[in-house]
Amino acid sequence: MDNANLTPASAAGLMAGAALSGANGEVSPMATWLQHRHRLVEALTYELRAGFQAVAAFHGPEYLDAVERQQGLAQRILSHDRSMPLPEADADAMRSAASALRHMNRELKRLNDIQAALIENGGRSVRCFQRVWAMAGGEPAGYSDPAAGARGGH
Repeated sequence: MDNANLTPASAAGLMAGAALSGANGEVSPMATWLQHRHRLVEALTYELRAGFQAVAAFHGPEYLDAVERQQGLAQRILSHDRSMPLPEADADAMRSAASALRHMNRELKRLNDIQAALIENGGRSVRCFQRVWAMAGGEPAGYSDPAAGARGGH
């Protein structure tokens, strides 16, 4: 991983992994757990970006797919959090793990705020696009769903 692509969550995952590795190089259960959680947070970050890109390109189906994947990842993170290993005897390692976990939780809070903005602004963008489409479509009755024709309905 190059440092140009190092996100706060990436840094937390790397710090936790380094701090929780034993002297003989074996990785503790907490380090393994933190690294997996880090990967889930990174995947959620990616899917949020994909959702924004879909909204910007007016690709409704891709946006809905991204939201579905985001929800699935959020559930996986919740499930993973329930499987956190018991604290280890090494107080320094546990402090380091707690610090990394707090860092990831701040990142998740930030991602939650981004997702809320995506949903709010994505809905506005779709409504705006529908209004523009309706005005350009010349339908006197107003908006009709362009996807309805593709589904066979009206």
